[in-house]
Formats: sequence, C-alpha cells, structure tokens
Amino acid sequence: VMPIELKPMRLALKQMVRRSDLQQNLNAFEIGRYLAVTENLENTLAATANDYASQTYEETLTQKKQILSEKFRGKKISEVYVDIVQNIVEQIKQDDGTNRSLAIFIYDLIQFENTNYAQLYAEKIQQIHENDSDEYRATKAAIKYLHKVMLIKDEVYVSHLLTSKEKLERDKIRYNVDEKNGDKIKYLHLNRPHFTVMGFEFEHDVDARNWMLHVMKRMKFLRRRLSKWHAKEREFRDWYIQEVIDTFSTDSGIDYDKHVEAIECVESVRGYREIRYPKMEDARKVVQDLLATESTENDTV
Repeated sequence: VMPIELKPMRLALKQMVRRSDLQQNLNAFEIGRYLAVTENLENTLAATANDYASQTYEETLTQKKQILSEKFRGKKISEVYVDIVQNIVEQIKQDDGTNRSLAIFIYDLIQFENTNYAQLYAEKIQQIHENDSDEYRATKAAIKYLHKVMLIKDEVYVSHLLTSKEKLERDKIRYNVDEKNGDKIKYLHLNRPHFTVMGFEFEHDVDARNWMLHVMKRMKFLRRRLSKWHAKEREFRDWYIQEVIDTFSTDSGIDYDKHVEAIECVESVRGYREIRYPKMEDARKVVQDLLATESTENDTV
C-alpha cells in the first residue's frame, strides 16, 4: 500500500472532477475514508452480519411475518406467508439452515410481487423434491437458484431494497447512529434506471432520495404496463422454469449430476445488464449441452 497524504487527494479531486459534481464526490470520498480508518469497523460489521446469520428458522419466520404485517393489508399477507413457508418446510423436511433460507426467499418473492408469486416458487420446489433422490442435492440447488432467477432486480424491487426496514436497521448499526442523541442518516442514492417504452430506450442518472424510492417501490404495475421492461430477464426466468426445473426427474434418463449442474447454471448470471445478458445466453448454452448430450447418449444406447 502506498501512503498518500489527505491534502493531495482532496486537491486531485478538485482538479479532476467538474465543479457540479465536486461536492458529491468529496462527500463520498470522506465517507469512504471514514469507513476505512474507523477503529473496529470490521468487527462491528461482522457482528451485525453474524446477528442475522445466527437466526434460527423460527426466529427468521417470526421476524419476516412481523415486517409483512406492517404492510397495507399486512395481516392477511403475513398469514399467507407463514402458511406457504410452513407447508413447504413440512413437505421437504430439511435442516434448519435450509428452512431458514426458504423463509427468507419466500419473503423476498412476496416483497417483489405477491403471495401468488411466492406460492409458485414453493410449488416448483415441492415438484423438484418429489422427483429427487435421497441426497436432495437438486432440491437444495433449486431452492437457491430458482429464487435467484425469479427475483428480478428491476427498478421497483431495487427501490424496495434500498428503503427496506432491514436495511435501515442495519445502517443504524453500521454507522453507529444513536437516535436518542438526535443522530440521523440522510440518504442520497445514485441510480441509473433503464426503461423501454414503445421501442425507445430511456436511461439516465438520478440522484434519488428515500421518498422517491418509497413511491417507486409501489409501482409494480409498471411490470405489466411496460411489456419490454426487463423482458430478457422475464424470458430467462420462464425458460429456466420450463427447461430446467420442469424437466427434472430421476426417471428422465438424464444424468442426475448433470441436471443438478444445469440447475446451478445461473450462478454466474449477475452484474449490470451489459454483463448479465451475455451470461444469460451462456447459461442457456450450458444447459442445452448438459441435457441434450445426455439424452443423445441414452438414445444411442
């Protein structure tokens, strides 16, 4: 690490960044510097992460139920949430860690869309489980990766993530905010939303406040009104369900290990859309090679 004095760093920013963006960049720099030099920050963050990771399935279920109950018509939503989770947990009978993941993932999908969307996820997991072997590797892989594919991080859901109760509580711990002492956090989110409307692409930088994101996260209707909006992610989700999840069976003639590998093919599908879209196509090719090759071999035999 090369030691650099603070004064030259600030001077470099002033010389390289245009005036209109200078204060914003200086603020970001100061926050980053504070986080880097604050004593015991890593221990604080680790302790916060451990608090969440150490929760049991029952504790997680109770916490998520409480958060959902605070939504509009939350009592009904939270009751349906508990029913979905408890039913799938009872059906597949896995360890506490797997059950906890199910409680979190089903909660996520309700926040993303609704209880029907979460129920579809649970039904597909049950479908995999019914056709799985004693090791249940396919079931555990599907629990993780079907959630990943169904949870499309569009502008509506990202707005939810940035303003969720869980995030706000974690931020208070992370930045040592003492509300009794009058401490407050002021949020400014740097976003670049992307919309496709009537064949035209709209993309621009937005300095979003929390109140803006609270409005945006309630606009789920955009997913139905804007047919081209995140269409590639929706098509990829539907393909994954039809070609990977729905085709799984230990009696299908397809090698078990290869089908588990096909379920896991979406592990690398992440990043901004320019990076993510090619990876989605790569995943399709991997699945085609894995499942088609095995079927051809069985036909030949």
